[in-house]
Amino acid sequence: MKEKILNITLYIEYIIYIIVALILKFVFKQNILFKGWYLIIFIIPILTNIIFRKKKINNILLLIALICIEICILNIININRLFIILLSLAIIYVSINIISNILSIKNYNESIDVTFYHTLFGEDYEKLNNIEFKGCNIWSIFGSTTLDLVNAKIEDNAVIKVFNLLGSTNIITKDDINIIKNGKTIIGESKNTKDNKTRKKNKTILIENKTILGSLRIG
Repeated sequence: MKEKILNITLYIEYIIYIIVALILKFVFKQNILFKGWYLIIFIIPILTNIIFRKKKINNILLLIALICIEICILNIININRLFIILLSLAIIYVSINIISNILSIKNYNESIDVTFYHTLFGEDYEKLNNIEFKGCNIWSIFGSTTLDLVNAKIEDNAVIKVFNLLGSTNIITKDDINIIKNGKTIIGESKNTKDNKTRKKNKTILIENKTILGSLRIG
């Protein structure tokens, strides 16, 4: 219900924006199509997310980036300063995600005994044979991590938390495992090759994914 209200609010905001643009154009003879006007189309939903949704920091950083791009388009700052600002915001964004993943690992490990697999500038292959699997955390930073669960004793509703930064994670499971994947990928790839519809599924694995300039493959 809350999500529907939020979507309706977005539509109303777009309608108001269009009405204001038409009034300025035909009544007051003012053209709203200033340099970079199209950025408003992206700014409106970002502002809505900041107001109504819980995770505000990422949207605030994105809003600052769009404002800086608009300032650059209006020739207030040059392209070199814009690049430095955007690079700084990207570093802040990555740092926030790393910290949030560290905190999530701490909270997750307090409630469930899970394993932490991590790869830094290398390649790691983990194969679990006849081992009870409740969940794990996987970090791939400038590296590649493969987790083979084909022969593992998977507990229903096991949770895998994946964080890729310029790295890749490959998760291999049986065909009778139902995969539910949540999260987001920024300039990368997140692919699930499992067909959840055509086969009868016995157990479920939830994969929470955060990938930045990397890839996640499930097969």
